[in-house]
Amino acid sequence: MSGSLIENGNVKKYSLLTRIEHWLFAITIVGLLVNGFMPYLNRFFEEALDIKGGFRFPEVGLQYHVPLGILLIVLCIIHLVIHLVLQPGKMEILSTHPKKDMRNSFHAFLYFFLLAKRPERGSGERYRGNQKIVYLAFVFSLGLSIFSGFYMHLNGMSMHGFMEDPIKLTHVFGSFMVFLVALWHFGIYVRRRDWPAIEGIFFTGKVPLWHVRKNNKIWYDQITSSEQSDDHKVTPLAHTLVDVSGGALHPDAAEVMADEMKSRMSDGELEDIKKLV
Repeated sequence: MSGSLIENGNVKKYSLLTRIEHWLFAITIVGLLVNGFMPYLNRFFEEALDIKGGFRFPEVGLQYHVPLGILLIVLCIIHLVIHLVLQPGKMEILSTHPKKDMRNSFHAFLYFFLLAKRPERGSGERYRGNQKIVYLAFVFSLGLSIFSGFYMHLNGMSMHGFMEDPIKLTHVFGSFMVFLVALWHFGIYVRRRDWPAIEGIFFTGKVPLWHVRKNNKIWYDQITSSEQSDDHKVTPLAHTLVDVSGGALHPDAAEVMADEMKSRMSDGELEDIKKLV
């Protein structure tokens, strides 16, 4: 199984179906947020702040909001059917150690705001603790937004006077939570300068082997040891650092290579190197 995961120094992490899901969810959620919030932002500037004319956020007809919402519901159903029915037992992004994942997520929060020097290394599994918490946050906030929006549509409710109606307020709160979670999810990748992960999620489906070694050590050990047991040759990590980047080292690659070399050396060999340096 894992013999097909490693290829030319890259690890196949995201299937084509998963990448399509990411694109469809991203486009639909962005469309809903822009479509839903922009008219009210303009009204806020004009009425609450008494700013007439000048800059206005682009507005898309609200008649598209319900079709986009229905599309989002369909995508969620398909996602659940695929991962819970057709591929049971493969939801590795679900948190099995919530307290530990919350600590990792809090560390990522500190790093994002420059209060921690190093990014969250994660639990070492296929998905980091912060990723698992973000997934749960998406489930919660999307659930609030979808169920409240569905109820409003069935009862022909508009958004006027949403501050005085608990259902409407729930829809606004859930939608705003979706916006914050999405912003955080993308922002932490940018803060980490984790371009290999972004490229893998949306385009190639692959991440470099050194990237897995650094961020997902437990998963790295699982897939490399399994390949060795299946008589497949694993490309030496030090070679992949250059091979997959076209001859240029990623900023994190040298650190990973040093860690790998240390793990393979005895204490005596490390002391000899220190003396030479």
